[in-house]
Amino acid sequence: MRTAYELICRVFRLFFMPEEFLKEAMKRAPGADQNEMRSRISKLRTKISRGLKIVIGTIIAALIANAFLKWANLDVPHPQLLVMRFFGYGMILWGVLSPVGHHIRSWGGETLPEIVDEEWHRLAYLIGLFALLLSYLSE
Repeated sequence: MRTAYELICRVFRLFFMPEEFLKEAMKRAPGADQNEMRSRISKLRTKISRGLKIVIGTIIAALIANAFLKWANLDVPHPQLLVMRFFGYGMILWGVLSPVGHHIRSWGGETLPEIVDEEWHRLAYLIGLFALLLSYLSE
């Protein structure tokens, strides 16, 4: 079983020592094409970076929405906060539990069902995160 420490080290190498990461990846996949592996590593880095930027943007949006609510003296009653939390948790769970994933994968990975499958889960996570953050910030 892999440890969290090993994962953190690999992610560190992925972003800050990409050539070392490539060497390790090539050792684990003997006979693999190095250019193809380099392309996969680049896609992984892009996807992780994009995800981080989107999460940070969602956190900033929730902070701005909360600041607006405070500025406008709009207090959210406790029952509505609970509804927002349940909604947020529900959206995150929906995003986690509903991926179709490999069942609809094509060779190129760019069919419309694949794109919608991936983007829907991202949207569900972001809506859930926004609702949760706003409900906790509005207390």
